[in-house]
Amino acid sequence: MPSGGTCLDILCRIDEFWANLTCDLKSNSQPSDTLKASRMAVSFHRLSQGNSTNYPTSDHQVVCDAEDSLMCSIHLNSSRTFAVLVTVNISNVMASTVLLRIPARPVKPSPPVILSHIQTVEAKLILSWKEPSDFSGNLLRYEVRYSSQNTPRYWQVVSALEKLNVSLDLEPLLKYTIQVRCTTQSQPPLWSDWSKPYYIYLH
Repeated sequence: MPSGGTCLDILCRIDEFWANLTCDLKSNSQPSDTLKASRMAVSFHRLSQGNSTNYPTSDHQVVCDAEDSLMCSIHLNSSRTFAVLVTVNISNVMASTVLLRIPARPVKPSPPVILSHIQTVEAKLILSWKEPSDFSGNLLRYEVRYSSQNTPRYWQVVSALEKLNVSLDLEPLLKYTIQVRCTTQSQPPLWSDWSKPYYIYLH
């Protein structure tokens, strides 16, 4: 309302497993007592995509309500593109409906393979690996994690971006367990499983 209505932020996101669309609704800059008497509701109405301009309605609808703030989720169980209408209702006042186009679930890549390493003359250790066998040509980025026998439950993680190798700073006289995983450039990223463990012992 122009004379000082309630201002809320709604943030919708897809989890990394592409299993749920979750929207958080909360007050942005208003004092907390502004919403004490307000009842908020978020409804998801899933639509089936016929073409870029036609979204026939379906019977799949999810409604969540709460006071002050809420989190509401809808399960994603489709490998095809579809749309969701998101409607916010505050004390029986309905905001403009937002249309979210949900892209098709990306294919989870297989983990990298054939890990190996070399030591340079400068005593740098370079870990290398190969792209997964089902790599389809999209850019991949990688993460490397490693732990030592002294800290078996503590993983250090290094980002390798699009490279197929990374330099690691390992201590001598320790046995290390190393694994690599990858993801495509999709948003949010869908990571592969970690590769088979690779072991290094530096003399």
